[in-house]
Amino acid sequence: QFYTAEATIKSIDTSDEWYYIGCGKCNKKLQKEGNHFYCPKCEKEPEKTCPRYKLKLEICDHTATTTCTMFKTEAKKLIKQSARFLIDRDDCDIHEQAEKFQKI
Repeated sequence: QFYTAEATIKSIDTSDEWYYIGCGKCNKKLQKEGNHFYCPKCEKEPEKTCPRYKLKLEICDHTATTTCTMFKTEAKKLIKQSARFLIDRDDCDIHEQAEKFQKI
């Protein structure tokens, strides 16, 4: 089941990576095997890969504070860029980018 709530983002936890490489078919996180990726759900090497946001947020409302994870579509709306765009930039430093997320 899904629920909707209105909350304020207190912080974005950037201690872990803010993206993962997902399967182009099922979006599952891929496993790196040597120079290749393997999709555990599709049980094969994917034809396409896609960097996907995985932002860990601390959110709050008037009653409590909790954590949640924001994925591709919602995160792209917040960041206003795709994960692929940020990663593919020549000057992209993934750790520096994570620090910029804190300023949102």
